[in-house]
Amino acid sequence: MKTFAIIFLLATNIFSQNEVSAQEALFKHKQKLWQHSRSLNRTSTSDNPQNKYDALYYKLELDIQFNPKLLSGKVTGRFQSNTNVLDTLVLDLDNAMHITSVSGPVKSYHHSNQKIEIELSQSLLLGDIIEIKIEYTGIPDSGNDRWFVFDQLIDGSPHVWTLSEPYGAKYWWPCKDFPADKADSVDIIVTVPQDQIVASNGTLQFDIIAGEKRTFHWQEKYPIATYLVSLAIGPYAHFTDSYTLPDNSSMLLDYYVYPQFEETARAVFPNVKNHLDALTFYFGSYPFSDEKYGMAQFGWGGAMEHQTISSIGNVRESWEYVYVHELGHQWFGDALTCASWTDIWLNEGFASYSEALYAEWAGFQGLEPGFDSYKSYMGTQKYLGDGALTISDTSVVSNIFDRIVYDKGSWVLHMLRYVLGDEAFFESLRTYVSELKYTSVRTEDFKNVCETISGKELDAFFDQWLNYPFFPRYAFSWEQASSEEKKSLIQITILQEQSYPVYEMPIDLQFIFPSGNDTVIQILNNRVEQIYMMEFSEVPLSVNFDPDGWVLKSVQDESGGSYSSEIKIENIYPNPSNSDVTIVAKYWGQGNLELQVFDYLGREIKKLKPFYASTIHKYYYKWDGLDEHGNRVADGIYFVSPIVKNKAVSSGRKIVIIK
Repeated sequence: MKTFAIIFLLATNIFSQNEVSAQEALFKHKQKLWQHSRSLNRTSTSDNPQNKYDALYYKLELDIQFNPKLLSGKVTGRFQSNTNVLDTLVLDLDNAMHITSVSGPVKSYHHSNQKIEIELSQSLLLGDIIEIKIEYTGIPDSGNDRWFVFDQLIDGSPHVWTLSEPYGAKYWWPCKDFPADKADSVDIIVTVPQDQIVASNGTLQFDIIAGEKRTFHWQEKYPIATYLVSLAIGPYAHFTDSYTLPDNSSMLLDYYVYPQFEETARAVFPNVKNHLDALTFYFGSYPFSDEKYGMAQFGWGGAMEHQTISSIGNVRESWEYVYVHELGHQWFGDALTCASWTDIWLNEGFASYSEALYAEWAGFQGLEPGFDSYKSYMGTQKYLGDGALTISDTSVVSNIFDRIVYDKGSWVLHMLRYVLGDEAFFESLRTYVSELKYTSVRTEDFKNVCETISGKELDAFFDQWLNYPFFPRYAFSWEQASSEEKKSLIQITILQEQSYPVYEMPIDLQFIFPSGNDTVIQILNNRVEQIYMMEFSEVPLSVNFDPDGWVLKSVQDESGGSYSSEIKIENIYPNPSNSDVTIVAKYWGQGNLELQVFDYLGREIKKLKPFYASTIHKYYYKWDGLDEHGNRVADGIYFVSPIVKNKAVSSGRKIVIIK
């Protein structure tokens, strides 16, 4: 069927975004995972003295006692100067840990405010390398309940576990605790009572029993961020499996669960092989294949993507997508780690999108594998809330791990797949992994790969979806513009109702015809109001806007409207509001319609004139929360009504103002 589109552009930027209630998160553990850390602050500035050196290597030698509880440690660090004159080395260590000695080329040291300031005996030049050993002892801060936990199992058996994301490693070992600086490798040597098993990162070098003590030596030979270093210690039921890699070699699958969960784990965990099949298909080879992939049960109710050994809070079949999420992190979060928590969506958004890809691979909720399963799963992650995906304030930990980075992050990848097409999109993902794995990355790195592979300029795409709250609010209408023999001209009008930004996105329009045929036309929408003219051989019965749900949005079909004498206030948003309020009214009359804001006593507060009138009889108003004299109104309930012939014509719609 022959079609064409003529585009008429109105280059005007307008409107405010509607606040729409979001769906509940699919996995509640994602939302509660970081509630405990809302009061934790950290400042990172460009003149941070820790930027003057790189951490190359750590060796952790830990002795853990349960009765009484005590952590004793020796941590050896190897560091390289990034500056011409380095005379002080600053490391992170919580004050609850008491330093007994600092050895190496050290003149003196001072430990306070969770920092160790080490004055070197001789200044280092650019590229110089030193090695420093810190010995310490203590009980990790009892005021925290996540970083390092002395716990117990249901039978009272002792249990230790760690969860150090984002700034928690310093609570149990001295280090440079920031994700941009990965150590090239880490040795983790842990001594525990004989009846305990230690699971940790990398490969097990030895497990030695000496008297009543047992020592495990784990070695992670790949670069690793400090928050991904992990301990899971307890009288575990331990079992292994193997996964056949593309080259027909085997990779260790290593599992540690509480004894009462062993039977369930042996039934559920074999599906991890299917998870690996799916994610290696989409992302490329598992990045730590010559070490292992494992899961270790721990006492936290969620899960955590520790490198090569994910920690999991439960063992059950219904947790399959949690397991997929943590496995996805082995590529995105572990092999590639966000260099700054500002870009945490590079970790969590990608891992969440792994879940949707697995649904496409394996099927979801009774649907066969394929696009319908994928689309259904993306629906569970639809995020229609406030907030920008780029986290501007990372000093408050709860800002970093808000639901937006999981769900909207996943939707950004979903939309990018649509913009690039499957071939370029998946090639971009695999190239991003292969070229940048084992490094710390930023959004710009991912964008550059996508632009190189696709040949598309993506500045606008990433800017609009990462740096602004909410999403586009579309209103559209269609009508027959003219009809001649064997052809009909159809006019499509699309309006973006949010105030900023004006989104630039392709949009699919599906036309359904009386003959039973349908056709999909993709248009580019990048203006406040656009009119598209399309010619068909028959008049459509209906038009579906973005029928496959590729764009995160709200949409309202204004087609088929007829003249009405009623003046209708259609929307007020956000409401309640602590900032500007946008009001949308429908009015078929002539001239501009004014609105009146008044309080609960009926006193006029302010008259509003429309700042934009669309071709589909919609009028848009902005109230800044000020009265006619420029004074901010008090918190409370206000009303807005249309004014006709200088009189309000209805009792009005309610607006709630909060501070």
